[in-house]
Amino acid sequence: MPLPALTFELRLYRVCSCGQIVREPLQAYRLAQRPGETVEQAIDRVFGQANLPIRPIRCAACGRAAWPTDFELADVTQPEAPRVVQRLPLGTPGLEVVTRDPDAAPYALVEDPDTAARRERGAQAQAVVWDEGAGPFWTAWTAEAQARWTFWAAQLTAADWAAAGAALGVSPPAAHPTAAAWQRALAGLDRAAVWRAANTELVERNLAWLPPAQWDAEGWVRRWGRERVRWAALHLPLPEELEPDRTRFLAQVQPPKTHGPEAVLWTRIQQLGTLLAKQERRSQDLAQQLAAARQELGRVQAALGEVRAEAERLRAALAVARAEGPDRILARRARDWEALARDLHAEVRRLAALLPVRPAPPPEPEEATSGPPGSPIPAVPAAVPGLPGPIAVTGVDGGPVPEDVRPIASDAGPRAVEQAVAGAAAVVVLTRRTSHATLWLVRLAAAAAGVPVAYSRETAWDRVRAAAQRAWAGMRAGS
Repeated sequence: MPLPALTFELRLYRVCSCGQIVREPLQAYRLAQRPGETVEQAIDRVFGQANLPIRPIRCAACGRAAWPTDFELADVTQPEAPRVVQRLPLGTPGLEVVTRDPDAAPYALVEDPDTAARRERGAQAQAVVWDEGAGPFWTAWTAEAQARWTFWAAQLTAADWAAAGAALGVSPPAAHPTAAAWQRALAGLDRAAVWRAANTELVERNLAWLPPAQWDAEGWVRRWGRERVRWAALHLPLPEELEPDRTRFLAQVQPPKTHGPEAVLWTRIQQLGTLLAKQERRSQDLAQQLAAARQELGRVQAALGEVRAEAERLRAALAVARAEGPDRILARRARDWEALARDLHAEVRRLAALLPVRPAPPPEPEEATSGPPGSPIPAVPAAVPGLPGPIAVTGVDGGPVPEDVRPIASDAGPRAVEQAVAGAAAVVVLTRRTSHATLWLVRLAAAAAGVPVAYSRETAWDRVRAAAQRAWAGMRAGS
């Protein structure tokens, strides 16, 4: 009964700087497994030789386009419930990006088209070369195994013996047989057949199936042992285009000590493998440095763009300032300061509402007097000649008020303070009756209106008028 077909989709994937995940489908494939083929093998058969374009993908949320970071393989057999099967980073070993212009794509490993074309030709010819050379390969290896059977049989694990027994129709000799038990159970069979059956998975499902650039030296040595992996990789029939990749692999599985007629061969393989590894590491280092330099260049270019935009803004402001002239500039600045003063009034009022209102001494010294400390303040008549307007006085919460006095209550808001200060000749702060919040409101309003401020601990109206007279006279003398 044929296996049901699956639908897979290849996508480009990245995470945008705005936090959104960006995916762009490249191609969908209808995948049908062949007899005896696993899903992984079917995926590699279909996708392994695909040449897919890599291009910047745009984020639908912010509109920014950038290069993808990963390839994503998804099972979309059920479109309502897609499942991500695998995500592989681009520009890494086994998934190099092919381009003639390394500056065009910000990836650590970028392969030139000539090398990629060589590997492509070798991968396409690998199956044909194996079909032609499989017979001689197995004949040579089974002959080597029979000639030194004790040595090679010791390299097989219980799993290898079990695979041979299953292929040759031999039942397990026990519930959990060891390698020795399997060896005794298969002792009467042809050793060449046993050896080939025990190594079919290593050779035909791994070495002959995958291109040498994807061979897993560490994992295979751990599974099948260094001796078998080395012999099979050395003698496996391969196209000429894949020989550099075979040499690099053999350098990783060479014997720790070499002797006999193969010593010169392994020494040369070691030399070539070391040279190729150095070149590859240097290429990776340079590619990573180049990628880091590109990122830094992008950051510098972005900063330079901000600087240029700021320079253009300043040039435009300078042109406007030159066109306005100094008088209009000063007027505009005065309006800006007035707006700032109003904002500060509102903020002080808001903060004052959060604190308990209590009288507090002002931060500035007491009203200045013309005489030495402690000298009496001269009496001032009820109507002070020379003041151009009324006096605004803080801390006046009730009682009779002279006609020339504008009272400011202790809980007055910014608008009431501004109205009282506007047009006044001077402002007198009664320090024993004025809170810090009101004090700052009065100071800001007086500064905005250009009205002098005096401070008085005395509450008699003649003393208040005297303080206002001195503040106004001092302002005139300073101007």
